[in-house]
Formats: sequence, structure tokens, C-alpha cells
Amino acid sequence: MMNVSSITKADEKHIKKVYPLRYQRALKYKDHSDYLTCLGAYLLLEKALGEFDEKKIILSKTGKPSLEGYPFFNYSHSGDFVVLVVDKIHEVGID
Repeated sequence: MMNVSSITKADEKHIKKVYPLRYQRALKYKDHSDYLTCLGAYLLLEKALGEFDEKKIILSKTGKPSLEGYPFFNYSHSGDFVVLVVDKIHEVGID
């Protein structure tokens, strides 16, 4: 879990450099907390899985994200918090 208010300028620069598609998506949010939540989800995912190729993220028919060759994962947010769940065997979801 991450409190997105702890995201630093260095974190933002890292996302912009390593995950430019996510960064561009985050910039579209009008609300700054939504922008931070968008970045925070990837920061958590990177912490759990290591650096990954964002172009390989696909969505299932139900909208759950996945990365081929990586454990199952899902993230959610509420207020200033983002939470991530990861499982090597089962598809997971969190709300």
C-alpha cells in the first residue's frame, strides 16, 4: 500500500523516463490526487515485480491488467492510497 502524497519529484521523473505511456496518461487527469494515484500504481507494481515493459500490459475481458511472464496482479485506490495485490498462481482482484 502507498500513500500517494509521499510521491516525490524524483519518483515523477522516474515514471516519466521509464514508463512514458503511464506518465502521459497521468497528465490527462485534472485533479492532482488522481495524477498521483496513477503514478503510484506503477511505483507499487515496479516495487513488487521489478522494472517492466509497460507496452506488454494487457487487459482481460473483465478489465484486469496482466503482464506475460509475471505473477497476477491488481491494484485499486481510495483517497490518497493505492493498494496492490500480487499472486503467482491465481488471478486476483482488489477493490
